[in-house]
Amino acid sequence: LLKQKEIFVEQTGDIFKILFQIDDRRYLAWMNLSNHNKIVELKPGIYFDGQAQDILVNEKNTQLAKHQTILLHICSTGPFGVIGSKGHFFPGTEIEKISLHGKDIKVKIREGLLQDPEIYLKVPKDFVGTTVNGQSFSMIKKKDFAIASIKISRTNPEENE
Repeated sequence: LLKQKEIFVEQTGDIFKILFQIDDRRYLAWMNLSNHNKIVELKPGIYFDGQAQDILVNEKNTQLAKHQTILLHICSTGPFGVIGSKGHFFPGTEIEKISLHGKDIKVKIREGLLQDPEIYLKVPKDFVGTTVNGQSFSMIKKKDFAIASIKISRTNPEENE
């Protein structure tokens, strides 16, 4: 069971902004309850939209369609971090722990997942790592960082070391 903490809600007319945490992951939800499209402002940073499977980098704003709700995972600002994932309503919550061992990134995933998650990890642009839990990964280069993309097995014995 995932527990939210540090919940902050702000209402401006028919627009709700909700900030909260699950473990050490931070999230931002926007809800447009109006009958009109709206533009909402984003602070500089890296956000992952799990529904659209899209990464927003230093976007100044985003559009909300009428009656739309979006949920964004807020990526950490350090050189390594969780961008997001495909497999859970709250992107990134599948990941319990990440550590670096030489050229291998070790990822421990949360118990009780119903499917193998595909995860996206933020790494330095010049990262020379070769594996995640002993498996090769895809590297997506961005302007200031890179993304390691891999599907993690729930039954991989290496992940629990």
